[in-house]
Amino acid sequence: MKTASLLVAVACVVLGACSSLSTSFDYDTDHDFSGLATYGWIDRQPDSIGMKRVRQAVDTVLVERGFRLVEERPDFQVAAHISSAERIQVVDWGYTYRPYGTWYGGGRDIDVWQYEEGTLIVDIIDPGQSALVWRGTAKKPVDRSWTPEERDAEVLAAVRALLAKFPPK
Repeated sequence: MKTASLLVAVACVVLGACSSLSTSFDYDTDHDFSGLATYGWIDRQPDSIGMKRVRQAVDTVLVERGFRLVEERPDFQVAAHISSAERIQVVDWGYTYRPYGTWYGGGRDIDVWQYEEGTLIVDIIDPGQSALVWRGTAKKPVDRSWTPEERDAEVLAAVRALLAKFPPK
């Protein structure tokens, strides 16, 4: 019974790890990020329901952080990219062990899960130099059964986590 409980606990940890949001960012260390107050959008991907969600989430987070959206002469420009890809998670549980101290045929227990991973990239561009100065990437497994409201919440959470590192200190 302890073995079964342990396997369930480990499975929850492994599955929980594959469902978490991961973020990363990089930036031009020579760029001066002080004094940024306004931003504008660069449209690089066709409008879609997903891009509309991303734009609304980015606008919400940037405005909450004190930035203002303008049509002309922004201090920085924002571009966003979204994509998804099929991924595979493989967990090797090791050799199967039977109660009473015997090995079960010397075989290995391996579980394989296939899932869809969504990727969101937010680029910050210096309009004066037309140069990319900051890029953040967020990745998370996507559940196709999410409602539109759940998708809105997931995108907003991803954007909040991503833009927490912008502008760099």
